[in-house]
Amino acid sequence: MRDATSLQTVLNATSGALLGALLLASPSFASEAEKPRDIEYPPSISAPASQSQEEVDAKSDGCVSCHTSSDRKTMHRSGSVDLGCVDCHGGDAGVFNPPGSEMHSEPYDEAKHRSHVQPRYPETWGLEGDHAERPVRTYTLYNREAQQYIRFRNPGDFRAAEQIVDANLRSLMATNAMFWNGAAYNNGILPGKRPIVGEAYSPDGVPIMLKAPDDFPWTPEYTKAGVIPSIVPLPAWETIPPADNFRVFERGGRNITNLFPEVGLPNRFEEPGRPDIRQSNR
Repeated sequence: MRDATSLQTVLNATSGALLGALLLASPSFASEAEKPRDIEYPPSISAPASQSQEEVDAKSDGCVSCHTSSDRKTMHRSGSVDLGCVDCHGGDAGVFNPPGSEMHSEPYDEAKHRSHVQPRYPETWGLEGDHAERPVRTYTLYNREAQQYIRFRNPGDFRAAEQIVDANLRSLMATNAMFWNGAAYNNGILPGKRPIVGEAYSPDGVPIMLKAPDDFPWTPEYTKAGVIPSIVPLPAWETIPPADNFRVFERGGRNITNLFPEVGLPNRFEEPGRPDIRQSNR
């Protein structure tokens, strides 16, 4: 009888422990991901085409009052670029480091918070919390973050570059129009050398068409220099007929061969969605 009672006690204790573990592991008890903060960012102001040195200094004075150990006064080697810190990064250059304040002191942190653009996910970025640590890899965090904070961290990111200079998206370095049209013309896909296709994406990653401004002063000199009125996105290879020549740009698989598989008898070593023959008969 005593053994049966002891066994029942053990079973009850085990059941209780398992139930507690299940409750803690359930979604209602598990720690949830960080919720984005609702921040009302001020309107983004594009960098001016030109400005005086006094204006440049006014847009950097507050920043360099704290960032004193930078290797250069400006990252732009060319003397023709007159830009202050906030022209590219955003933020408030009118906030100065309080005199005599030490790093991580309350006055220092308050000034830093007021001058820096704040993220929607401060804990994930490692800016808050008991164990604050910058993430080694951001993965999709940038895709969820506000464009204003992306601009603050990396003004060269094209998800936010349009806020700085509107012409950034139309740059040849951004559209790769010369590469795609050169390859298409040399392979007999497009009949002319003047670019008509390229790469351009909205901040959400959607392909977009680029057009020149309506008030652009078209002249024969601009046309001769290669300025074009518009560029359309590259067609997606998975949504066009298999015989379309643009499929030569499709990423192929690992085993590149020169023979098409037999109809109804595909190559079983071929990776799904990545055919070995890019102009495949699938």
